[in-house]
Amino acid sequence: MDQIDLRAAAAGVVAGMLGYLVVAVLLGTSEARPLLVLAGAQLGVLALVGALVALLQRRRFGTYTRTAALRTALTAGGAGLVVVLVLGAGASAAADGPGLTPAVILVNAAVWLGGTGVGAVLVRPGEARALRTVRAAQ
Repeated sequence: MDQIDLRAAAAGVVAGMLGYLVVAVLLGTSEARPLLVLAGAQLGVLALVGALVALLQRRRFGTYTRTAALRTALTAGGAGLVVVLVLGAGASAAADGPGLTPAVILVNAAVWLGGTGVGAVLVRPGEARALRTVRAAQ
C-alpha cells in the first residue's frame, strides 16, 4: 500500500523533536563544538527516526517499495521541520535576535528532510505483520 501512514508520521515527529532537542541540550554549542558537529549528531538521530517511521509503516501496512515508506518519513520530517522553525522564530523574536537566517533554514531542512529520508531508505520493504501472521497460519 502506498499511502502515508499518519500514525507513524506523528510518532516520527514526536520522536524526532525529542531526539533533536536532547542532542541540542547535551552537545550544546560552544567554541569546542561547532554547529557542524551539532547538525551531524542531529542528522544521525533523525536518520534513526526515519528508520523507525519506516518500520512502523511496514509493520502496519506493509511496504512494497522503498518510496512507500519514504513518503511517510518525509511527511514526519517536514512536520518536524515546521515545528522547529516556528519555535526557533518565536525564541529569536522573544530574545530580540536576528530571526531565522537562510543558512539556519537550509541547515534545518537538510537535517530534518535528509535525515528522515536516509533512515527510511535504509529499511527494506516487506509485508505487513497481519499478512505474515495469516500466511504462517495457513
